[in-house]
Amino acid sequence: MVLANARQCDRACRIDGDGMFRSAVQRNRYRFAIPGVAVGLLFASTAGAQSQASAADAWTFSLTPYFWAVGIDGDVGIGRLPDVDVDASFSDVWDTLDFALMGMFEARRDRYGLLFDGFYAKLSADADTPGPAFGDVDVEVTHQFYSLAGTYRVINGRAPIDLLAGIRYVHAKTEVDLGAGLLAARSGSRSKDWVDGFAGLRLRAPLTERWALIFHGDVGAGGADFTWQAIAGVGYRISDVLEAQLGYRYFRVDYDDGGGAGRFLYDIALSGPYLSLDIRF
Repeated sequence: MVLANARQCDRACRIDGDGMFRSAVQRNRYRFAIPGVAVGLLFASTAGAQSQASAADAWTFSLTPYFWAVGIDGDVGIGRLPDVDVDASFSDVWDTLDFALMGMFEARRDRYGLLFDGFYAKLSADADTPGPAFGDVDVEVTHQFYSLAGTYRVINGRAPIDLLAGIRYVHAKTEVDLGAGLLAARSGSRSKDWVDGFAGLRLRAPLTERWALIFHGDVGAGGADFTWQAIAGVGYRISDVLEAQLGYRYFRVDYDDGGGAGRFLYDIALSGPYLSLDIRF
């Protein structure tokens, strides 16, 4: 009897001991598993945050060649010669266009960016002079401007809005040949360079996944009495790196400097539809 009880006690103790051992192991597993899951979640969230931060800190670039079917409207004047009203549609400009080059470049990092826009065109146009003093007039105009602006994204997200401010260098050259009328023929040539400061905004309003409305506007002054520009268009995203845009652009410069023989008047508006291709990298 004593031996049987001892055997039963030994078997029961072994069973109870094994059960306590397995329970301890399972508790240790849970004890180690919970911190492990927490560490894993912490590592994943930290890696995701680092990935988002690195993406936000990365520089992105875009190169945008564009074609602006520009027309000219306004007044030009040189010295004591009478002011000339210039009104040339794009078809007129195209017939007399000597050379044109235009394009934009932008670098962006997070909310900040740097924008460059360059335009050069040399063209000529014919016009009639008011009154019988002179006959017809030939006007040759070289217009170039180079804008450099810093941008700041005040509203991020699906419909971003950027504020921009910068400087614009303008070079204008005008040559006027007046045909003989009641007075003898005359001619003159003058060129001017000046710098204007400007500020404005631009916005992008998505319509669908691929289509978006685009607007850009700025005003400025400095060397010129006043300048302003407005661009409105629609963009179509071809791929992640290509977007085509079609729209209308208006740019006006009101510059009047000097007097007498040294006077230079350049009150000109350049306007017309444009087509561009935005290449992002």
